[in-house]
Amino acid sequence: MNRRTLLKILASICLILIPTGLTIWDRRFNGEYQLGVRWEVVGPIAGALAVLPWLSGMIGKRWYKPTAPSPFIISDKQEDNNTWYSYNSSDTVIVFIHGILSNSRSCWLNMEGEKPVFWPELITSDLRFNNPAIFLAGYYTDIDSGFSGIRNCADEVFSALGRTDEKGHAPVLEKPRIIFVCHSMGGIVARYFLQANYEVFKEKEIGLVLIASPSYGAKLANRLSPIIRFYNHSQANTLMWGSDLLQEYDDQFKELIDKNRIPKLRGIEFYENHFIAAGPFSIFKWKWIPFRTKHVIVTKASAGKYFGAPKLIPNTDHFSCVKPDSIRDSVHVYLYDFMSDNHLLPSSPEMN
Repeated sequence: MNRRTLLKILASICLILIPTGLTIWDRRFNGEYQLGVRWEVVGPIAGALAVLPWLSGMIGKRWYKPTAPSPFIISDKQEDNNTWYSYNSSDTVIVFIHGILSNSRSCWLNMEGEKPVFWPELITSDLRFNNPAIFLAGYYTDIDSGFSGIRNCADEVFSALGRTDEKGHAPVLEKPRIIFVCHSMGGIVARYFLQANYEVFKEKEIGLVLIASPSYGAKLANRLSPIIRFYNHSQANTLMWGSDLLQEYDDQFKELIDKNRIPKLRGIEFYENHFIAAGPFSIFKWKWIPFRTKHVIVTKASAGKYFGAPKLIPNTDHFSCVKPDSIRDSVHVYLYDFMSDNHLLPSSPEMN
């Protein structure tokens, strides 16, 4: 999920509550307080207000024209997922897998500075990584995803990993060393296809980097349950705290590790530091507000389940934790440390 989508959801909730709250308050003020709101009147008004954030976004997309697009930024269309960002003969490939309501562009793109910074581009420019191949994996996830669940997402990504692309580039699965860098639900998707297809990976060196991945769910999903049910959103429904499916996936992946079904699997887990602070909520960036650290989207308990103690990414929220602004950014350096410590870096630098 990207920041704009979450902010639209929160704005919709607020706009839905306004007419309902005013109606209840009016009844109470006049001495006729009761919970029996006339939904035939309030409902259409609340519904009309709820679509305003989404309508404004559609209008903005129609009229906004970027003046100087960066040459390394790919399209943000869902159909442009599962593409090679950097293809070469390296024995190592880094596979980026985005989270819910996101894509292979917006998930890893930092737009906070003077110039946009794309994490895969940082890796190609950082000589310490020895120029690995980079693949931008993805799956369909949008407000209208409906019955498309974790399994469907995992099948989509796994199929792309084994497919020769239209330019004749060999599949990702032909590389002997694969590092999966996963944000949020992308980590659940990766764990699913790893345990479901472990025979394919058992001879390979696998690195699994889980960044703010809600392995046990996120309580925010529970709070948004009315909207999730309204849209019949299977992916978001799965992300509810302690959901049956998440517990099943958790048991399956723990068994995979316990039985050493992928002998060369190495992993690391990270979690965020702050609550989101974007757009109209940027006031929460003020460090004296305790709300920032008391409430996060993915907690340490949910993010750290499989590979020892999880690691905090300082001064980040759920979205900025995968949007480094330079090669000195914590998450970028931690990725390098993980690959270096586990001998997952390319054997030698490769040229494109």
